[in-house]
Amino acid sequence: MKVAILSDIHGNRQAFEAVLADAEGSGAEEMWCLGDLVGYGAEPDACVELARRHAAICLAGNHDLGVTGEIGLQEFSTGAALAARWTQETIRPANLEFLRALRCTGEESQIGLYHASPRDPVWE
Repeated sequence: MKVAILSDIHGNRQAFEAVLADAEGSGAEEMWCLGDLVGYGAEPDACVELARRHAAICLAGNHDLGVTGEIGLQEFSTGAALAARWTQETIRPANLEFLRALRCTGEESQIGLYHASPRDPVWE
């Protein structure tokens, strides 16, 4: 099975749509998202909704965890923390709940999936 693996969309809907189109054109049968749907970009809701529709697997990244409050924003740079606060204020409740349900590790077909690394799945 051909799988498109992506991560670090960071609220950039146009980039996400371009990646989805490329993955579809390449014959990928599934899309796996390894986290950071939100952060920095101006369209967090659109990106979460695209992931909900298209990702067979979706993990949480550190920016997703910052927006949900699972990681304190003091761990982020000033710009990242400001983006996370803005996202917290603007994201739709259903999309926030979707992010809260995500985990930062996963496994599929004996393949370990991590936002960052097996040693430190969130930051490294």
